[in-house]
Amino acid sequence: MVKKLLVALVAIFFSVILTLFFYLSSATLVDSVNGFLPHLVIKHTDGYGNILWGYRFDRLSVMKGSDELLSVSELKINFRFFPLLWGAVGLDINSQELSGRLNLSLFGKPEGEVNIKEINFDTTSFGINENVQFSSKLSGVLKISKGEVLLEIKTDEISWKKLTVNGIDLPFTLFSSARGGILFSNNRVLIKSLNFEGVKGNARIVGEVVNGKPSLELEIIPKDWNEPYLIPLEQYKAGPGFYKLSLSL
Repeated sequence: MVKKLLVALVAIFFSVILTLFFYLSSATLVDSVNGFLPHLVIKHTDGYGNILWGYRFDRLSVMKGSDELLSVSELKINFRFFPLLWGAVGLDINSQELSGRLNLSLFGKPEGEVNIKEINFDTTSFGINENVQFSSKLSGVLKISKGEVLLEIKTDEISWKKLTVNGIDLPFTLFSSARGGILFSNNRVLIKSLNFEGVKGNARIVGEVVNGKPSLELEIIPKDWNEPYLIPLEQYKAGPGFYKLSLSL
């Protein structure tokens, strides 16, 4: 009886794999993922492959309307079926900008890590804050575990377009690099640490965003206390050479 059941399960498994082999083309795979992404659309160029030998895309973009939020080139996606033994499907991702391994659970939440290498980021596309606008190339790692996503990032070059906090225009040369960690969990975004450095000073953003409502503070520590831009900040001085401002998104 057990042997017959095992044979039946193996037969079902291979039937499913063969069905997906013929049905799940690169275009169908992208369309399937799009069905789970509210307000976002994945677009691709020159995709090919299958579930057994993997998928290849010359370029893949994540779009929000007409704005491109994220793009990767020469993306490779391979499935690993060994994790099916514990009810998951393994996924390997490789491109010039991303590389990582994920286990997509059939009964629970995904687990794994994705490394990020100099991926283009522009606040204008994300519509974060019209008063704080910049672009940069981000590197780091995305860690997914137990329903939480931890994003650890760093950038060594920030191109500022606008840097206005509480109506005060700060110099674009104030901060030139950044690094930190952001935790995403349910309806909560916790900024564990987000530190900025530059020739004129250092800064740190702390706080959280719950249900879209931010509660954040910007702490600025200048390197030269005689800089003219510090004059309007005197009302926010929290100590000698230390300033603390509320920050909205």
